[in-house]
Amino acid sequence: MMLAWSSGWRLNYFREKVGAGELWAASAPTGGLTRLASTMRSLSMSERGVPNEMPIAIEDSAPPASLIWALRAFPRFTTSDIGVPESPPVVVVRETGIPPVLTADYLGQTIALKETWDFSGPIPPDPLGWWWQRRLPVEETTWLLLVRADVATHGESEVGEIQP
Repeated sequence: MMLAWSSGWRLNYFREKVGAGELWAASAPTGGLTRLASTMRSLSMSERGVPNEMPIAIEDSAPPASLIWALRAFPRFTTSDIGVPESPPVVVVRETGIPPVLTADYLGQTIALKETWDFSGPIPPDPLGWWWQRRLPVEETTWLLLVRADVATHGESEVGEIQP
């Protein structure tokens, strides 16, 4: 009963930090998905004036369903559209340690989209630490959000450079 009450409390009042901290969820999405969708809405609003019109390219053969669902409102980037430049304004790519090869300059950030247990067996290595603070060794699945430099800076030049 105490375990159920404690877990329910954490799910309702600490939603941002829940992750894979509960024993019945070996993997869990993180707050990175909501932050990614919020960032995309902000970029679209500042660039296009509408919150869901910024085209996005997802560079992965099989992206996770949670990522597709979080970005469902945004159109996919295609080069067949007339007037669309060759490089996409926004790219989301799985972080592999090797930087992606892109034709334009991009600014970006790493976003953790999922946490998975990083221990074997049904019981965490430190049961007392889990019971009191929900500390578990977890592995994060990270992706890169890359925004083309002219979109991220609204076409402005670098800081310190004077325009004529």
